[in-house]
Amino acid sequence: MKHLKVFSKFSIELKSSINEDYSRPNLRMPEEVSKEDWNRKGQTFHKAEFTKLEKEFFKRFIDVNIISSHPIHPKHYFVITINNPRGFYLGQIEIMKLDDEWYLISKGSKFEGTKFYICDGWEEVIGYLSGSEYNFLI
Repeated sequence: MKHLKVFSKFSIELKSSINEDYSRPNLRMPEEVSKEDWNRKGQTFHKAEFTKLEKEFFKRFIDVNIISSHPIHPKHYFVITINNPRGFYLGQIEIMKLDDEWYLISKGSKFEGTKFYICDGWEEVIGYLSGSEYNFLI
């Protein structure tokens, strides 16, 4: 009977996980860090060029989310400007690519100041964008 109870427990756990909301991808989120740690990472690794697929992602991202982008240096730096529905500036998100698949994100907000993130791989960049309070479509 022990085996039946264990299987029964597994069955209940499986059923409860089926009912979870899967509307957003379950991706790794980047680590929020201090400005000093963020700067240190940027000084330790050289800037790297976004890949062709990453550039295509940003182009689709802009089109799907109907936002403005102002690439200051299109090879390794991408900026998303956030406006409210009336067009008033709320802040911006800056994404920079570094060697060894590191990414730096800074989010400047009119109301919250600036927050800094270090991403260990592209998946964390996607995780950040998909999990942000702006409800971006990925």
